Amino acid sequence: MPSSPPPPGQAHELWDLVRGAAILLGTGLVVFGAEALIGNHVLATVVGFLAVDFVARRIGAGFGEGNVYRQAALGFGLGAGIALLVALLAVATGLATLKLGSPSFVLLLGLGRSIVAAFRDEVLYRGIPLTLARRSDIPDGYTVVFTALLGAAPLVGAPPGGRRGADRPVPVQPDPRVPLGKTAGPPAA
Repeated sequence: MPSSPPPPGQAHELWDLVRGAAILLGTGLVVFGAEALIGNHVLATVVGFLAVDFVARRIGAGFGEGNVYRQAALGFGLGAGIALLVALLAVATGLATLKLGSPSFVLLLGLGRSIVAAFRDEVLYRGIPLTLARRSDIPDGYTVVFTALLGAAPLVGAPPGGRRGADRPVPVQPDPRVPLGKTAGPPAA
């Protein structure tokens, strides 16, 4: 028995849902494809961020429009202030010691990469799906559950040692010229 075609409004909602899923899947493929293909971790993160920013602007997700960057800077400042307060309390109570030093470029680069990746992931896993779901008139309860599962999916699918090579130690090959149990150092006198 042939089924009747869906009502006109329902067909439009289904098309919006399929289109939204394709946008989300395509954006995710670009982000994780960049991570897999580009050898430089920082460059791969920036390429993924730019792809997500482009898609978010095209669908009107609100990312990068208005004062979003200002709000992100205020949020980062608030988080850093709270972290500083906790550190100072730990020093004051004797639970920690604080020594001044100079941050290295690599530390600053790693911090910047982490901030960009967090911003990218937040928009990819929550901003874009929430915007697309609103357009398709999907109830918020379903959308919240979906975005929570979507945000956890990369963690569940990641290998135990981390997804990236930088997260795991590099195995060191022993020097075949040095007998086992000996160290390769200056000759003993």
